[in-house]
Amino acid sequence: MGRIVIVEDEADIVSIYRMTLERAGHVIVAVVSEAAGLAGDLTTTFAGADVAIVDERLGEVSGTSYLPAMRAANPALRILVATADPEALQRARAMGADEIRKKPFPLRQLREDVERLLAIHDLEDTGS
Repeated sequence: MGRIVIVEDEADIVSIYRMTLERAGHVIVAVVSEAAGLAGDLTTTFAGADVAIVDERLGEVSGTSYLPAMRAANPALRILVATADPEALQRARAMGADEIRKKPFPLRQLREDVERLLAIHDLEDTGS
């Protein structure tokens, strides 16, 4: 079971991610639905999370621009960036994303990505 933060501005996508991940046994600890939610101290939002799923486009703002602040708030956080913009794929990697998916992608892929990121998170926690 993982603790997941969803950073996504489309309510339908949030609902689908939430349903998919909760059915897989994960807990959604926070949903950030606009860039304003990423401004300021991110410690409260990301400190207890294992994985963040971050949309590249939050209105007019790039979600990946907040990746360094998310890492600062929680260095062990694993980050999956989801984007429909092919140009954003390299930018997400350069900003520190652990995994990148081009939208749309199958929900099975979301579950598998989260499981893989949790395994990495757990390995780092145990020092293995």
